[in-house]
Amino acid sequence: MIGQRPLAAYVRRPPEELFDLDNDLGEIRNLALEPDSSGMLTAFREMLENWQRETKDPWLYRDGVSVRAIQHHLDNGMAVPDRFDFDIEDP
Repeated sequence: MIGQRPLAAYVRRPPEELFDLDNDLGEIRNLALEPDSSGMLTAFREMLENWQRETKDPWLYRDGVSVRAIQHHLDNGMAVPDRFDFDIEDP
């Protein structure tokens, strides 16, 4: 255990984590996994992606492809699927 979380929770992390740091200081309950948090999670994803686009972040990926690497295609009208959840186990 590390605090109130098992070691496995640190080693095998989900793709997104969202914690209420006012009420869950130990970061035990991952709100990203709860349906009630989907609106907040979507808003945070949009904020992050806007920042990534503004800063030309090379780690902005859509559907498993670096947006920066294909920017010339995007400028010419190509569209990238609207996916945040690229799954390396099932691409």
